Parts: sequence; C-alpha cells; structure tokens
Amino acid sequence: MSLISGDPEIVRLGTSYLRASFAAVIFIDGIFTLASIFRGAGEPGFSLAGMTVNSIVAFMAIPLLAFGAGPIPALGIAGTPLGLGAGRAIGYSVMMAFLFSGKCRIHLRPGHFLPRPAHLFRILRLGWPVGGQNLLERGANLVLIGILSPFGGIALAAWGVGVRVSHMSRMPGFALQGAVRTMVGQNIGGNRPDRARMAAWVTLGTVFLILTATTSMLFIWAGQVIYFFGMSGEAAPTGVICLRILCVGTVFEGTRRVLAGIFEGASQTKPPMIVEVIIRWGFMLPLAYVAGVALGQGAIGIWWAVSGSQIAAGLALFTWFVFGWRRQAYRGAPGA
Repeated sequence: MSLISGDPEIVRLGTSYLRASFAAVIFIDGIFTLASIFRGAGEPGFSLAGMTVNSIVAFMAIPLLAFGAGPIPALGIAGTPLGLGAGRAIGYSVMMAFLFSGKCRIHLRPGHFLPRPAHLFRILRLGWPVGGQNLLERGANLVLIGILSPFGGIALAAWGVGVRVSHMSRMPGFALQGAVRTMVGQNIGGNRPDRARMAAWVTLGTVFLILTATTSMLFIWAGQVIYFFGMSGEAAPTGVICLRILCVGTVFEGTRRVLAGIFEGASQTKPPMIVEVIIRWGFMLPLAYVAGVALGQGAIGIWWAVSGSQIAAGLALFTWFVFGWRRQAYRGAPGA
C-alpha cells in the first residue's frame, strides 16, 4: 500500500481492506468458476440461485460486519470484503450442493477430484491467456492508482466511486458475455458456425444498445448518483466529472468484454489478451502519465486516458472480430 500512496490514512485503511480481501479471496473468485460451469452446461438457473443467495447474504453481512451490532464488533472498512466473502462462501456452497446432488447435468463425485493430467493440461492451455489478461488488467489498474494517488484523496475517492458505478452499469454486458460464450461454444461444437456467428452479432447489438441507454442515464444524473454514494461538498464536482468521463468509454468497455466472450467461446483466448497488453500497457498507462503529470492535466487527464483506452480496446477487438473471427470459427467447427 505504501507503494501506491504516501497518505498514512490511505495506507492504514487500504492495508486493513487488503488483508481482509485476501482472507476471503478463494470464495470471492471461486463462485464465478462454478457459475461458468453451470452456464457452459446450459443451466444458468442453478448459477442464478447461488448468486441470489450470495447477494442476499452479502447485503446483510457487509453493514453488519462494517458497523457491528451486539456482540459483533465493528470492523470498519475490513468488514466490507469479509461480508462479501461471507456471501460468496454461502453462494459457493449452494452451487457445490447442486453439483453433488445429481439434479443438474454435471454430477460431481469425490473421484472426479483426482488429478487427470491430460484434462489439466488442456484447461491450462485454453485458460492461461484469460488468466494473463486478468493479471495484466489488474496490474495496469494498480499502476494507474499509483499515477493518480499524488493528486489527493478526493481524486482517489472520485475514481473509486466512478469505477464502481460504471462497473454496475456494465452488468448487462457481463451477463451477455457469459451467455454468448456458451452459445458460441455449443454451436461451434455442434458444427453450426453460422448460428454461432448470428448469436455473436445479435448479442453485440443488444449489449451496445443496453449500455448506451444505461450510461446515458448515468451521464445525465451523475450528480444525484455521486451524492447517493456519499460524495458531497467540494468533492461532489470532482466525482461528477470523473463519472461522466468514464461513461464515455463504458459502452466500448462493456462491448469489448462481450467480444472477449465470443472469442473465448470459440476457444480463441489469445486475441483478448493481446489487445489487453497493447492497449492498457502500451497506450493507457503512458497516456495517463503524459496527460496527468507531464502536461499537468491532473486527475482529469488520467480519467480521459482511461476512457480513451476503453474506446480503443473496444474498436481494436471489434476489428479483429470482423476480419478474423469468422475464419477461425469455421476452422474450429467439427468436420471443417
């Protein structure tokens, strides 16, 4: 935390939050793996049940652990990831119960947990670009916070609220990403590449329209949204500017994630990773430093660099999809 910020209070609170997050990280990430299993099997209802339980428990546990009640001590900011982890742990357990119950298409037994090198190698071969992409994305975000932190706590707070609100507005994109990944994979596996291509285009059009509507509303009512999340007084204008700048790139960022799902459904996991490397590390971070520090634009220049990189990444992966995905999808179909 000291590498990210020189503010003692930010370091203290961030360290507390980070340690609590590590305590719950297995469940926080593991539940998404199980959700992908159900969606891949064409049974999203089981995933929805687990995620619903997760949300209800987390909704109650986060304020309870953060502020305390009765014999439960107030853990402050550390209560947020622990409450989230509690929700994810219970939702994770519900999904595991479904997998062992025999009520879904995938029926797990203890013997299935024995290592099978051939399967493990195949999973790693397909999955390492996705893992690398996520690592590069999170790493770039850490460096970005380091560039942003000298501009003060208000800038960091505005960034935190803006990112989380724009993340919420992209939720339809995450849902459609999981759906299109399954549809593309099943249709290519069933030797129906034309249907896979149709599903891809329909999903892209749908997510673009939905995200345009949601981000437009956020842009218009940015002041009310920022106030709802606790930013007021002299911090409010900064929060409004940050949210509106991020809204410009959110449509392209959400569409890019759906495009990534299309590539992954066709077992093409490298193109999203390549775009991630080039845009985030070769474009966003240098531009953020130049605009924010070298040119003296401060936090606003950094936020514009983020939004511009999201637009560039979305357009780059869309271009790759238009000119390269169809050929690869047909090549990957059985009997092609």
